[in-house]
Amino acid sequence: MRYGGLSNVGRGNPGARSRVALKSSGSAMQDACRYSNRPLAFLARYVRRRPGAHAAIAIAVVAAVACSVGAQYAVKVLVDTLAGGLSVGTHARDAWLGFLLLATLIAADNFLWR
Repeated sequence: MRYGGLSNVGRGNPGARSRVALKSSGSAMQDACRYSNRPLAFLARYVRRRPGAHAAIAIAVVAAVACSVGAQYAVKVLVDTLAGGLSVGTHARDAWLGFLLLATLIAADNFLWR
């Protein structure tokens, strides 16, 4: 009987499965050897095979870097707000907003790197 192109796999012919695996891995090895002198073409092949996953990773990395840089500016805003003095009114509210901005950017930075 033939199942998926294999004859008598697992029935009285224990080596059939390994011979089929060797045949398929031989063509895979030749396929990989085509890229031995072209590493960028090798990487581009994998990017083309899974563009959505690579785009998601690239977007997450760029967003994490943006959050990291933004956190530095949030520290500056918080320090400038606190240096102006905290009186009852708008300055206390601005200090809390600066703190929330800083905490949000740090949390997003950590989340995006995961």
